[in-house]
Formats: sequence, structure tokens, C-alpha cells
Amino acid sequence: MQFRYNNNYTKNRFFAALDIMGFKKIVENKNAEDIWMIFHSIVEQIKEYLDKEKTGISVHAKVFSDSIFLVSDDDSEDGFSSILIASAHFQNLLFEQGYATNGAISFGEVTFDDKNDILFGKPVNDAHLLQESLFFYGIVLHETAVIQQKTILKEKTPSYCKEFPDLIIESRIPLKTEGISIYKNFSIINCCEKLIAFSTFEDQKEAYKQLLYQYYQNNRATSNRVLQYIQNTESVYKEWFDFTKEHSACDGWGKLISINDDIN
Repeated sequence: MQFRYNNNYTKNRFFAALDIMGFKKIVENKNAEDIWMIFHSIVEQIKEYLDKEKTGISVHAKVFSDSIFLVSDDDSEDGFSSILIASAHFQNLLFEQGYATNGAISFGEVTFDDKNDILFGKPVNDAHLLQESLFFYGIVLHETAVIQQKTILKEKTPSYCKEFPDLIIESRIPLKTEGISIYKNFSIINCCEKLIAFSTFEDQKEAYKQLLYQYYQNNRATSNRVLQYIQNTESVYKEWFDFTKEHSACDGWGKLISINDDIN
């Protein structure tokens, strides 16, 4: 059988690399059938959500080991909005099922052959490297995606802004550097905006805080590193919801999650 390269494989696209955290522990503590069931469920839910005729989301997905890769068709506003919304959706979906994720979205020339499962390009490398440096549960925009976002905004208002106006926010993000965490400013996906759409900041905060607290309760004894991830994640969203309090839109984050205190 002869294979031919198609010029349409390579074009400017948005790419998201989402990592399911703690996958090694899942492999160690569950048998093959249980792990298969976990991933089968995830794959089926991804397929259902990425049915463009039903949801309008124009993104392709590939699941490999502990990673979910999302690829847009092109560099359009629709592709950008779709990959943002899908990333937030899957972050929340997995968190609700007890699996934390982090990830990064990049932009640039990507070669993607869906039929033959071929995917490569500098944006793939960029997203992986940034994702690996994150020290919290969440998804950030690589500088390449931010630049393209600004290009899109000059031409029109992206459709995600109409449904989820605060889907992208600015925040100080903890990064791993030689065993310690440092903070840098990033554009991040505010998954709370997608968790309860068209609701108040207060409702979004309470819903996310409950998810984070449940994850904390289930994983607090795992390791100090997991606890640090949880604390860092809380600090990121505390900054956002305390900011909304300054504008009288929310009561603020409130009491921090800790070993000795309840969530409220």
C-alpha cells in the first residue's frame, strides 16, 4: 500500500496537551481491567462532547497513556474558541471524576494526520514543556497562543467571549524550578466559568471549591507534593475570586482549605 503526504496535514493550528496527574499511582493501585474502564469512559465522553453536529465544538482529540491531546482544524477564531471550551470542559469532567489535570495550549505549524495518528510540530513540544513546568492543577496559554489570541481579537470578538466572558483570566502561576516553586504571570483557562455557565461568581466559586475540597480529602494522605499542588491551585483561584470581591461581584475565596478546617 502506498502512502502519500497531504499538504493539508500541515497548517497553523492550536494544540492543547492535558496531563492526567497521578497516573503512575493509578497504574500501581488498579488492575488492567479497572484502568481500561477508566480510559474507555474518558474516551467515550470525549467522543460525545467533540461531536460537532451536537455541540458545535470543532476539535480533534487523541488519548495516549496519561495525556489528552486536542488539535484545532486551523488558526481560526472558531478553532481557538473550540479548543478553549473543550479544554475547560475536560478539566472539569475529569476533576468531577476524581482526576486532577494540568496542561498548556500553544499555537503554530502542526502536522496532523488524524487517520494515521501522526501528530508533531513545535507547538506540540512547546505545550509539553510548559505543561511539565506547571506546579498547580490548571491549563495555561503558551505565549504563542496569546499572540494569536491578540491577532484574533483585532478582527472580531471570539465566540467563547459571548458564552464564557471570563474563560481566560490573568494570574500568577506557580512553576517548578529546582525543587521550589516560583511565580510568573500567565493567561489561564478559568475552568470555573465553564463549571457552571451563566451563573454568579459566588456559585462558580462554591462549586469549584467543593471539587477541590473533595480531591483534597481523597488525596491528602498521598504525599506532600500532592498537597503542595492542591495548595498552589487554591492560591491561583483565591487570587481570582478575591479580585472579583474587590468589584463587589463575589464574597471572595474565604477560608483556605487545610487539614484541620472545614471548607466553609
